Amino acid sequence: MGRLEGKVAIITGSTAGIGRASAELMAKEGAAVVVTGRREALGQEVVDGIKANGGEACFIKLDVFDESSIENLIVKTEEMYGKIDILVNNVGGGKNGMVHTLTSEDFDHVVAIDLKSFFLATKFVLPIMLKNGGGSIVNVSSAGINNISLTTSLYQMCKAGVNQFSACVAKEYAAEGIRCNVVAPGYTDTDIFTSLDEEGKKRVAQTLSMKRFATAMEVANAILFLASDESSYCTGRVLDVSGGMGL
Repeated sequence: MGRLEGKVAIITGSTAGIGRASAELMAKEGAAVVVTGRREALGQEVVDGIKANGGEACFIKLDVFDESSIENLIVKTEEMYGKIDILVNNVGGGKNGMVHTLTSEDFDHVVAIDLKSFFLATKFVLPIMLKNGGGSIVNVSSAGINNISLTTSLYQMCKAGVNQFSACVAKEYAAEGIRCNVVAPGYTDTDIFTSLDEEGKKRVAQTLSMKRFATAMEVANAILFLASDESSYCTGRVLDVSGGMGL
């Protein structure tokens, strides 16, 4: 029996990278997985791969800039499966620039992706988890907020907000059997680093304690732990998966 047997999981931003690895891993562990994202072809590819390996999955298109799209994701999932046990808020993106060069439109864009979408998905899933007597919410933040870097103020502000928001949700709903935790990855070998060639990645890796990037599956394993009942006494905490960033 898998570690998530009988569970229903939603993973935002799961057509590639950490989200895709998490979807594939959770399905392997017995969960019915709702794959989401903007790219339908990639989403269906993930679903087809899961089903080919004997798992259960479906794809629901998601526009994180549209509140009704986020609400629709939650409503449709409950309609299909009757419950939602796990929500992984994984979608993310950034707009880099020195503070004086950034616009209010840049601010709104990054906040919508990296913070507001987490709030909305959590807001809409909580009544279902309350009705079902519990659940696990895992929010993907960033270990990078502990290492201030130039031009990343908006992204770091939002990811710090995710950590604090998660602690608040954990406090408010702990007595109702709902847990909320954070996975904070460091440098991970996904397409988010397409601007770096292999030599560039090697140079960055040499600045890290473990001298390499994480794989998407290493981060997915941490997400799986916090989503599963194995972490049943963990809530309101940040699990750092950065290979010792900053040590």
